[in-house]
Amino acid sequence: MNMLPINGRIAIVDDSIEQALPLMREFGKRRLSYSYYDGLSENLPPKGEGDDIRLVFLDVNLVDNSVRPIKELYSMVFGIMDRLIGNGNLPYMLVCWSRNEAEYNEIIKRLNVDLSERRPLCSIPLQKSEFFTLDGKPTEGFDTNIEKLFDNISHAISPHTSFLNLLFWENHVHSAVNHALEDALSGIKNVSWDDAADWIFTKWGQAYSGKNFAALDAPDKLRSAFHTLNLFLHETIEEDIDADTTSDLNFHSDDGDKGISVSSFNERLIFSFCQTYSQEPGRIALTPDNYINFDESLNFCFVRNQELIPEKEMDQIREKGNPKKLLKQYYSEVKESVKESWSTFKLVINAPCDYAQKKVVMNKIIPGMFIKSEFRKWFANPSNALFISPNFHCRFTGCDCFFILDFRYLTSEEDDKQKGRIKLKQVVLAEILSKLSRYINRQGLLMLE
Repeated sequence: MNMLPINGRIAIVDDSIEQALPLMREFGKRRLSYSYYDGLSENLPPKGEGDDIRLVFLDVNLVDNSVRPIKELYSMVFGIMDRLIGNGNLPYMLVCWSRNEAEYNEIIKRLNVDLSERRPLCSIPLQKSEFFTLDGKPTEGFDTNIEKLFDNISHAISPHTSFLNLLFWENHVHSAVNHALEDALSGIKNVSWDDAADWIFTKWGQAYSGKNFAALDAPDKLRSAFHTLNLFLHETIEEDIDADTTSDLNFHSDDGDKGISVSSFNERLIFSFCQTYSQEPGRIALTPDNYINFDESLNFCFVRNQELIPEKEMDQIREKGNPKKLLKQYYSEVKESVKESWSTFKLVINAPCDYAQKKVVMNKIIPGMFIKSEFRKWFANPSNALFISPNFHCRFTGCDCFFILDFRYLTSEEDDKQKGRIKLKQVVLAEILSKLSRYINRQGLLMLE
């Protein structure tokens, strides 16, 4: 398995480009893209910007070639790493060019403290003198030592199975882009790119938007072409992953309690947070409570079950007498609590082809409710008319929620003007439409008892 990132997520930091050239040339031979920094503040990317980095080659002496106190070296090292490694940077490995092990250990020790949540997942020390001279000429044993270098990197990464698998997936995605373009252009023979490029993009756009393509403005025409390329890419990624025959893949299962909220993961699995457009399939827009008869929908979804009432409160109901009336009152109070904190919305389920070709006449809508997860036990209704989501962290309420869709209120409307910056992931929308289809097409039973 290739353990080095092929997507440009390698950074080389060295004040002397001559001393970095042998490594840069080696990366070039291996088709590994990288970014080079000389350590000067004005040549570094702005803090918090840029792509994630997976592998950093760092010269810990960015002052000169003489021996310097660690305090002087570290101030520059930290300043550079603080700029390169953003707060959202995923795991990375650090390779330190250092004069001696004590110098390396002290630098790593301080970085692990000062960078805390951005510290390297693993690191190794290397001595420049084993690879090249001060003027950047390779040493006599360079070829052997460079292979040892890559072996050492692989050895340091290999215990971190999930990091290794992340690199593996990212490399697959990068390669899939090339394969997708090859696939998309496979029908073009004996024609130069300069002559055919505009025609190719036009056909990609027409494939998505159909006859409506000619009426679109330039940005929408380009989006249509990109949507077609996205379809090629999605299929290619799936095919490449399934076709991989690498035998040294590994996976470490872990179902332990890590203090991480599953609902936060679910939020990103269920929703995309982006600008949505009128009539776009999967988009969600908040609605007023009177958009439909949400009270009736709430009554239909709500489960009245005495076993859900805390034992202490149930004892109080029995002691007061007339439990039927008091239970009805209790359930009403629970529903009122739900309504005080819920958010009602509509889900747009127009056909993607109608949306792409501007053929939507009436928008198809399913109304729904965002409800706090603390009330979930009251909504275990198995009805085919309902879709009840898993719990997720709801960013616009700041708490864990779930949502309910009531298929009985499937409707159409001419206008879809409510603003929204949230939509369902494609696979979630597909699951909802599948269940809606089963609900609509249920046959019932013709029989006598």
